[in-house]
Amino acid sequence: MIIIDELFVSSHPGYRLLHDNIIIDEKRLPVFLDYISLVFQKFNFYVEKENLQLVFGSAILEVIDYLRTLCESDEPEIVFETRRKLREILPRIRGELKLMGSCFLDPPSIQQFYEDIASALQRSSEYLMGDY
Repeated sequence: MIIIDELFVSSHPGYRLLHDNIIIDEKRLPVFLDYISLVFQKFNFYVEKENLQLVFGSAILEVIDYLRTLCESDEPEIVFETRRKLREILPRIRGELKLMGSCFLDPPSIQQFYEDIASALQRSSEYLMGDY
């Protein structure tokens, strides 16, 4: 049995950032990225528990690394290359989150939850890349 509240990880401070519908800046980014990692871990825990052959979140570590690089580097060649890589990988993360949400029919809010994560990650990434 899957406990939906555990998938939301609502006790984590990143959950509040998600629902504040703000652009998550450099200051708040570590908390939000920790939250996203935990959401993927919880989802994969239940996938394993149900003996399903699915794995999600393989690219999230790359996204975290790229965002960290954007926050820490001001070298143009590093920043431009990191932006390019981030733009390539974000649609893959959005797709994974959409698939994660589609694993649930009830409650409908779970699908929206994963979509909200994808949107927040996209907005924050665009902000850090200077596209927002």
